[in-house]
Amino acid sequence: YQRRVHGARAGYSCQGNEFSFFMLLGADYVLNRCRQRSTIHPYVHQTTNNISRADALRAAAVPDVLPATTQLAPRQAFSMVAGDFLEVYPTLAHQGRWDAVVTCFFIDTAHSIFSYIDTIRHCLRPGGVWINFGPLLYHFAEMRGEASIELALDDLRALLPRMGFRVERDELRTANYTTNQRSMLQISYNCAFFVAVRDPEAAAPA
Repeated sequence: YQRRVHGARAGYSCQGNEFSFFMLLGADYVLNRCRQRSTIHPYVHQTTNNISRADALRAAAVPDVLPATTQLAPRQAFSMVAGDFLEVYPTLAHQGRWDAVVTCFFIDTAHSIFSYIDTIRHCLRPGGVWINFGPLLYHFAEMRGEASIELALDDLRALLPRMGFRVERDELRTANYTTNQRSMLQISYNCAFFVAVRDPEAAAPA
């Protein structure tokens, strides 16, 4: 929700998409019901890898950005869509509709990353921008009964131009994941960060 709130405050119309029921519950509270920030203690049950007991007891204010204080322009839209990305967006209603698509810790949730890339291209207008940030964990890898295509990052880089994208920026960036920054244990990913433009000259992938 943070990226959408920041986008809305910058004057853009924004729409989020989420499939997980648990994530949707949290999003509903933050977006529709939260009128003031609350104090929580997210690490209070963390009894290991503490340098100090105080580190486990420290508080955090949530949400860090309060959507209720965001003022929208008359024709500016701010919405959340519940459902599978591959069911919601490969429709005529979204064809060429969006100037930008931002995917954060998302593209590796696909059974087939090809389907995600094709749908993102479908949603973007020619010249539209796709910004991606995240790892390639591939959620269905080694899961019995589930199809999973697991490309290496180099494979993904080679694939994007063939699917109608021109990559303008491509780098690795380190990001912590659900981590207490004061803990002796740190979980982090070297994330793929790239900016790709839907090439107006490229034909649609076969």
